[in-house]
Amino acid sequence: TTRFPAVSVIDDPTRLYRWDETSLTGFFTDGYEYTVLAHAVDKAGNVESPEKSYAFIYDTQRPAAGITAPTDNGFVGNVSVLQGTATDEKKPAAPSDADAYESALAADGVEVTMQRLSDGQWWDGDGFDAGTQVFSKALFTPAGASSGTWSYTVPGGALTANSTYYVVARSVDRAGNYQVAYSTH
Repeated sequence: TTRFPAVSVIDDPTRLYRWDETSLTGFFTDGYEYTVLAHAVDKAGNVESPEKSYAFIYDTQRPAAGITAPTDNGFVGNVSVLQGTATDEKKPAAPSDADAYESALAADGVEVTMQRLSDGQWWDGDGFDAGTQVFSKALFTPAGASSGTWSYTVPGGALTANSTYYVVARSVDRAGNYQVAYSTH
């Protein structure tokens, strides 16, 4: 248990108090859950009960998404769904399953974009009208898990025959860590 300094008055007339600690650099370890406990003590010595608690997972590890369909450099007659896998699993060096966490992925934790190579235009959600990447939300299942699958339904008629497309997938975990090396096909 680590104890931090007492709070200070920040607005005396309203008796508003704030606690903050700015010297926590290097204090937290990636992949662990922490619980902060707090209680107030007035000048008469009365102690707030029960104390307030707040738990959080410290997660700095980046998630990863991969593309499983369509096959990389493959030839297909029809594509109605893009599919893949995604993971935000704990670091292998964590001491035990009970002590190691990552924040996992939300249902919208995977994003995809497609580029039509004939003209370089990117998919913007309803057509190939964008000059730069526009990411669309895929569906990750099971939501809240550290590992699972994702899918993105391609609207009928969006892809034309005898054309080549470039697909990019990326993931973001619930802590806001984005994948930086994207999966491409």
